[in-house]
Amino acid sequence: MAAAIIWTTSARIDLAHIDDHYNDLDPGFANRTARNAVAAARFLVENPFAGPVVDGTSYRKWRVADSPFLLFYRVEKGAIRIVRIRHYREDWQPIL
Repeated sequence: MAAAIIWTTSARIDLAHIDDHYNDLDPGFANRTARNAVAAARFLVENPFAGPVVDGTSYRKWRVADSPFLLFYRVEKGAIRIVRIRHYREDWQPIL
């Protein structure tokens, strides 16, 4: 079982962009999405293999509750590394 959550710089930037974009449109949604992304990462610490493997990669994905966003992560020894947070409709495969 993984013990830590590591947010990559790219994942932190993704989350900041989501917050910046939605904060003007719907601050409640922006706050909920950030909280739910953190909650999803915490869930993955306890359940590291819950998300399906992204074909052709070493990454897994997990849906952020009540949002159109996916966490992309990798299970590492002693940690979950969150690598990106992307909209599910986005062509995210080239960025992994």
